[in-house]
Amino acid sequence: SYVVLGVRRLYSWGINRYGQCRIDDEIADIVPESHPVDAPVEFARVACGGSHSVAVGVDGSVYSWGSFHDCKLGHSDMVDGDVMNPFEVVFFRENKLHAIDLSVGCDHTFVLTADGQVYAWGFGQH
Repeated sequence: SYVVLGVRRLYSWGINRYGQCRIDDEIADIVPESHPVDAPVEFARVACGGSHSVAVGVDGSVYSWGSFHDCKLGHSDMVDGDVMNPFEVVFFRENKLHAIDLSVGCDHTFVLTADGQVYAWGFGQH
């Protein structure tokens, strides 16, 4: 789980098996721990899935981290693995899209843009 505290700061807690909580321990404690986020933008919203986290920046950018399994992070040029730091989903910047909201499930991600479009990625079997 995450709470946005302010400029480039998050409060996180929960299981951290894939780096989704951005805590150095392999599995995070239940006790909340505040820590800085290594991202070039201020986050407006953060959402968590079962093994990944996604954030929308105040500038409309999108970042994701955690488990890449089932392509749930939205990084088309990466292989399966874990992303331990927020990494920009460049699709939005490259297509001049301004993200304003998001929803994250266990193995998928949805992002709403300012023009009312919804983009989705991840495990799509069902």
